[in-house]
Amino acid sequence: MVKKAPPPLQENFVRQYQELEEWEQHMIIASLQKVAAMMDAENIDAAPVVDVGFIDRQVELQVKPGAGGKTH
Repeated sequence: MVKKAPPPLQENFVRQYQELEEWEQHMIIASLQKVAAMMDAENIDAAPVVDVGFIDRQVELQVKPGAGGKTH
């Protein structure tokens, strides 16, 4: 199965990006920098959050006795 799996999207992106002409790469970078500036992205806390488990899992909330209805 692993041998038949497609390469990760990041690998495809990097390969295709590197195949672009230099001027195309510069245009993409400049456009993304402009979008980030328009979104005031410098002031956004975009630290990555790492989580493990199934993507479609559902979180079960439990009410502790004597917790006044607070969920945990």
